[in-house]
Amino acid sequence: MSIGFFTEKEHQPENDEILEVLGLKRKAWKELTAFVTETYRPSVEPRFYGKNYGWAMRYRKGGETLL
Repeated sequence: MSIGFFTEKEHQPENDEILEVLGLKRKAWKELTAFVTETYRPSVEPRFYGKNYGWAMRYRKGGETLL
């Protein structure tokens, strides 16, 4: 059983799909990502972590993962 939502490697989720899955936590996610983006100006890259975990957005700055 997978523990992620977006576990199909061939389908990278769109932003609206991610927000739909977040449900009531979408406001907190938007605030967090806005703060990180404005404060650190990171690169944002989608990553697939395997069929059990699925897709994730990785925020990096200077080679270090922020989130």
